[in-house]
Amino acid sequence: MLRPPRHLLLCTALPALAAFVLADDDSGALIDLEPFEVTARRTLGAESLDTRRLDPPALPTAQPLDQGLRGVAGFSLFRRSPADTSHPTSQTANLRHLAPTATSRTLVLLDGVPQNDPFGSWVAWSRYPASGLQHLAVEPGGRPTAWGNLAAGGVIRLESLDPFLETGLLQTTAGSHGTRAAEGYRSIALGPNAALAVEGRIRRHHGVHAIRADRRGIVDTREWNRHETGALRFAWRPEPDSRLDLSLRGYRERRGNGTPLQINRTDALDLSARYRTTREAGTLETLLYARRHDFRNRFTSVNPDRSAEQPVLDQFDVPGRALGFGFTFRPETDPSTAWLFGLDGQLLTGETNELFFFQDGAFTRERRAGGDQRSGGLFAIVRHRPADDFWLEVSGRLDGWQLRHGRFQEWTLPDRAELASEAFPDRSGTFPGFRVAAGSRPREGLALEAAAYRGFRIPTINELYRPFRVGNDIVQANPDLRHEEIRGADLTASWQPAPPAELRLTGFAYDLRGAITNLFLSSGPEMSPICGFVPAGGTCSQRRNIERSVVHGLSLHGAFDLTAALRFEAEHQWARSRFRRSADQPLVDGARFPQTALHRGAARLAARPANPWEGWLEVEYSSGQYDDAANTRRLAAYALLNFGLRFQAAAGLSLDLRLENLLGAEVQTGRSADGIVSIARPRAIHAGLAYSW
Repeated sequence: MLRPPRHLLLCTALPALAAFVLADDDSGALIDLEPFEVTARRTLGAESLDTRRLDPPALPTAQPLDQGLRGVAGFSLFRRSPADTSHPTSQTANLRHLAPTATSRTLVLLDGVPQNDPFGSWVAWSRYPASGLQHLAVEPGGRPTAWGNLAAGGVIRLESLDPFLETGLLQTTAGSHGTRAAEGYRSIALGPNAALAVEGRIRRHHGVHAIRADRRGIVDTREWNRHETGALRFAWRPEPDSRLDLSLRGYRERRGNGTPLQINRTDALDLSARYRTTREAGTLETLLYARRHDFRNRFTSVNPDRSAEQPVLDQFDVPGRALGFGFTFRPETDPSTAWLFGLDGQLLTGETNELFFFQDGAFTRERRAGGDQRSGGLFAIVRHRPADDFWLEVSGRLDGWQLRHGRFQEWTLPDRAELASEAFPDRSGTFPGFRVAAGSRPREGLALEAAAYRGFRIPTINELYRPFRVGNDIVQANPDLRHEEIRGADLTASWQPAPPAELRLTGFAYDLRGAITNLFLSSGPEMSPICGFVPAGGTCSQRRNIERSVVHGLSLHGAFDLTAALRFEAEHQWARSRFRRSADQPLVDGARFPQTALHRGAARLAARPANPWEGWLEVEYSSGQYDDAANTRRLAAYALLNFGLRFQAAAGLSLDLRLENLLGAEVQTGRSADGIVSIARPRAIHAGLAYSW
């Protein structure tokens, strides 16, 4: 079992702050540039036209944060299940269907710190109470040069409330399926130059059934969950143009996955320190972070009439650790040209410790597999604005990566006789990435942006070493996986005839080389050399690289006021994803990525008929999609109708009522090889009370 690291990675880099020379700079005449932000965006201008920003009123109260992203047509978890009922390993972050597996191709950041799990890259969306957030921004275009690995598919940025802004919020929620939640936020001034912020949430959800009623058996129970999350943040200004931010965050979650024996748990503790200072020569920022995540999960096999289950795999200890750093420097230069230079890196370690081969009421074998990853990069971004109505941005990045200490061991229980022991060779490589973007405003109210980029993603420790099972469908890990290369381009046109009305159209295309997917190999019953025994109605798959895949599509967003008290907003995405060439399994050639719909969208009608009242009506829809890479298991289309009402009872006091899936539509989330259909998001009602000051 891995031991937690005792020190921050590269903590000796701190003296670089003192050694950094900030020379004087003579500036010429000033030219107004767009505002810039180094901390969490690593860009030198305003947000891209296709960026979607969600402020606290649009984010869910006392619910996982993914619920607030349902109106962004390009966003999805791997499956249709929301985070409060889906398995933790399928709670990914993906944009524009750029994901043929349940591994994130999108980087999630909280105040500049990566939030993707160190072991498997999934995201615990329940960790982030909306009460502690200033805003959330979705950037669907690739940002590979600013952030490297994972960011070639986009970035989702979470920004916390500034502790120096003294405010507070308490809210409680109760609703269907035994949902109970309470969360709060409070910032406190500790004098003129220091502040403290505290936030947290407790939530209980008694759960819903995961299996459709026509196939449900006595072994099927509700998918329940309970979690606690909290954060303590300290901010200090030693001088007017310098600032230090320290953060400590903790998370604990327990889940039931639809049968009595399928239970998992997650524990996480994150630390980060960020220092930013501005001098005459420019702005320098340093970030250090350490993350410790522990996961435990049990898989079972259920008999055909779903009257009994037995354990098949107990992953009793799956630790993941991350140590990372980042430096950025923005020099003061010619006012029409802005530069940003950076260096970042991280060390990831993880392994799976698991019991398997269940016989005569007990596990008879144990397995350990895992390894380390090192990655880091140097990047530079330059943005030039030769005229008020045109800008050009060019950026480049050189990444280096290593896969180290890969290992696999198996032994029998209880005598611990060794069955297998293998040390995988270390691997390393470099990857040059780039991004070129340009924007123009050819006429009043019309804006155009175009970008092309090249990035990569190395396989996660989870993909390399950890197998998993869904029902009787088995997926094996693959220590020989290669990295993915992603090439993308997008073009956005935005028209604002009269603010706040807007119509925005984006076209995008991606070329994926070496995309990792769960490739079908055989069906049960059989004894497979890769998966072991595959039961009747089950399948054997393994994570494999697909030589070439493509994704292309269109996204349309529109918003306008029907009247002074009535606003309409809608978003639709058409995206086609295809496997183009697979030497290992020609059956998937031309098939659509699993769990990707051709059409997805949402529409919202918001009304404020009188000052204390606010209401909204939402429609979500998705066309049909497939649950497997060979496109043999189809999931039906769905449309949901949601309703909400808010009443401002007094200054700072509000009451909320939400009705979800009013018409009781069925949302299919999975279909096994033997026809078992999983479902989610039944009809629900929630009421909440919030007090802010």
